[in-house]
Amino acid sequence: IDWATSARLSEDNFSFVSKTFSPEREISVICAVEECLSMTMSVAERKRKYAAVLAWLFAFSAFRYRDPFRLMSFSFNDVKTTGWSRTEERLRASLIEKTRRNLFLYLSELNLSNTLLIVVSDFFSRWDEEYIQKLRHLNMQNKNIRCLFIALDEWEGFESTAHSVAFKDPESRAVKMFSLRAGGEAEREAEM
Repeated sequence: IDWATSARLSEDNFSFVSKTFSPEREISVICAVEECLSMTMSVAERKRKYAAVLAWLFAFSAFRYRDPFRLMSFSFNDVKTTGWSRTEERLRASLIEKTRRNLFLYLSELNLSNTLLIVVSDFFSRWDEEYIQKLRHLNMQNKNIRCLFIALDEWEGFESTAHSVAFKDPESRAVKMFSLRAGGEAEREAEM
């Protein structure tokens, strides 16, 4: 019985509100890392390292709870994937399957449900509207599929100044200033 809700909702008639808890179901975890040119170039070494660390963090979290985990790498029309694994040893021993399909169309063919999908990318390559619309094939709402998109960027950080913001590139150490005033660089960048 939820005593607080019962007291709040039923002042005169003494009806009770109860809560029913369902045990957590197993959730499958897929970590998909993009292999576009901007993620694999030598200057993008930090992006590759961060993507690998993120993938292993999600894998170890899934292994801890004995949830199935699958690692994928993808480009615009190419997917490489391991099989489902519940341990690090099984993941390392898993064979790589290659297919010539769009990531989201391939995922829809897997008929997923109760899944956490993590996509790691710098979103620099072909992430146009048509590509993203293929997510609809997953029927996420009805099949309890949740997506987490992690964007890796080369900008190290920003520092605000009066009416502007400065971004510093970690490779070249170059600083780019954006005016935050109406009609400034930040507004023009947002409109692009």
